[in-house]
Amino acid sequence: MRIKTVSIALFLSIALAYVGLKGVIYYKVKRQVDTIVSAATLFAEIQYGAISSTLGGNVRIDNVSVSPRGTTDFVSIEHINIITPGLNYLLNGSNSMRKGEMPERLGLNIQGALVRLEGSLVNLLEKAESEQTKKQPVVGAVCTLSHAFITAQFRELGIKELVTDWNLIMERGSEATEIKIDVQVQLRDIEKYSVAMILEGFGNSLSQVSVAVPRFKQLKLSYTPDPKFIANRLQYCSQREGVDSSEFIDRLYNADDDYFANAIGIIPGPGIREGLKKLAQGPGGLQITANPLTPIDISTLSLYKPEDLPNLFGLSAAVGDMTITDFSFRFPKDTSKESQSRSSLLGLPSIFGKAAEKDQKLKGERNTKSSPSKRSEKAIDSRYRVVSVKELSALVGKDVKIITTGGMRRSGQIIGMDNQVVSLEKRTRGGTFSTQVLLEQIQKIEVAVD
Repeated sequence: MRIKTVSIALFLSIALAYVGLKGVIYYKVKRQVDTIVSAATLFAEIQYGAISSTLGGNVRIDNVSVSPRGTTDFVSIEHINIITPGLNYLLNGSNSMRKGEMPERLGLNIQGALVRLEGSLVNLLEKAESEQTKKQPVVGAVCTLSHAFITAQFRELGIKELVTDWNLIMERGSEATEIKIDVQVQLRDIEKYSVAMILEGFGNSLSQVSVAVPRFKQLKLSYTPDPKFIANRLQYCSQREGVDSSEFIDRLYNADDDYFANAIGIIPGPGIREGLKKLAQGPGGLQITANPLTPIDISTLSLYKPEDLPNLFGLSAAVGDMTITDFSFRFPKDTSKESQSRSSLLGLPSIFGKAAEKDQKLKGERNTKSSPSKRSEKAIDSRYRVVSVKELSALVGKDVKIITTGGMRRSGQIIGMDNQVVSLEKRTRGGTFSTQVLLEQIQKIEVAVD
């Protein structure tokens, strides 16, 4: 009997402790939420339903409604999840933040954010875009490469509301100075994006983060359009133009250089065009990864030539089962031969089609005239002498010039060798930056003559 009484007392104690703890969490969270809502009243009226939490440190707010001032419209949200490092952070998080401590993990998940495309809020946003661009939405824009007035383009396809899901997680990496960022965005029944990035060079406190110079370590990006949305868009546009889907795609990508320059600001090369054509035909999404040999100081990117960036970042990309190796594009209205052959990393817009044969031919002629292999045949500078790869280990501290098998040029002082990689350091007016070259990619080395 006594054992039974003790068991019941123990159970009740645990239950009361749990209820009490949940009550404390609810009170703390609600007080903070109400503070935020009160501070935002100048800009919007915010209402919300139930608040719940878990002992793992997550908080959920249901049925959120945001009505911006100056409109009669609102954005409704199914629920918002706030992800924290754990229970202790919920109870004492504000104290640790005041001390300047960097949290191990923070996240925000927004599910079912609904915006009406025919509401006063979207009308207000489109009016602001029109005043900024001095243009108006036009019928047929959804069948072009334009990304202006994107909400009007969705309406043209018969879409009356957008429902989006957002997920953002920031956490410390495996090393103390790393930060991992994971972002996922979905426009329901339209497309999905995800970006996973690792940066390093951060300290353990918020004050150190604010003055840190981040170094890029890794990136994984994916884009997946909804097959039904792509099919509906192609059907609408091909019928509007009076052609079939294949001919519509051909016409779009056989447009002249001026059209591309005005629409997206660049003239994409064959690799990008073929990749986007594959993306349009589906199924399959776009996958991009970047894995540099060593972390890259982001502040020094302007010191590199654009054509060096794909190799510098260790860039690779694929659409479905098709690998993309050519990331070239041309800048419009630039007559210099060097700038016409430049290539770089590219944020790919949602456009479709195939490369124009004439443009490919002209690009091939330019590359033949000014290819890296031709440039590398210039006379050797008398201040330098040619050495072999085997001699590199004895040249630490020396100034060298390196030409890779791909024709790219590197120069600077050798600061070390590790795992078949030689590291160079170069001083410029903008500061000091470093770069790395694989030994197997070295075609020629010249060392400064003492």
